Amino acid sequence: MVVLLEPFQNFDKAQSYMQALHFDNVLSNEEVGGKIWVLWMNDLTVQIIRMTSQFLSLNIVEGQFQFLANFIYAKCNMMDGRVLWEDLRWNSLSEDPCLFAGDFNIIRTDLERRGGRSRPIAAMDDFNRWIHEGGLIDLSSHGSKFSWCNGQCGLARAWAKLDRVLFESNLMSTFPNATCSYLPRTTSDYCPMLIEFLKDPYSYGPPPFRFQQMWVEHPEFIDFVK
Repeated sequence: MVVLLEPFQNFDKAQSYMQALHFDNVLSNEEVGGKIWVLWMNDLTVQIIRMTSQFLSLNIVEGQFQFLANFIYAKCNMMDGRVLWEDLRWNSLSEDPCLFAGDFNIIRTDLERRGGRSRPIAAMDDFNRWIHEGGLIDLSSHGSKFSWCNGQCGLARAWAKLDRVLFESNLMSTFPNATCSYLPRTTSDYCPMLIEFLKDPYSYGPPPFRFQQMWVEHPEFIDFVK
């Protein structure tokens, strides 16, 4: 499956692209003002669960495995971001394993940028709160530290990690070795992102207990533990 953000101006061009790369199906959220395009082969069964201008939620079935994939293309405005986090709370209640992937257009901390202007602290707090409340896990990544570059030169050049993959705990238990790789940029200001669902062939029994160090930094951590 391939997910593209803002690549086509209309559905006819998307179908031409699909045929050139020998994909079997294509869908988009363009009818609600979005710019997310998803292409896949017939070995997957894909059903639209929900769509807005900022995300597509798809139920994906491959053989006996089923999960909810939420593909994100967030707007830059903080108020639009709050609408997105609220909408995605509905999706995180699904009984199926979930992933959230795409361009969130916000970073988690200032360590995820170099150069450029600081992101609003309130917007970062909103993003982190949504992640904490959903119990989501940031998938480990390889390749570039940053997923986006503004393409400028000298002091005007800026990098940031705007794209990421977040797993719900059930999905992480099924694929504990899943990875995200940022591939080299070419013509775009974004790095292509490759998600690999890798099972551990030597894993036996239940998965190990996992603890994210970032949880202890949350202001409500101690009260929650109590």
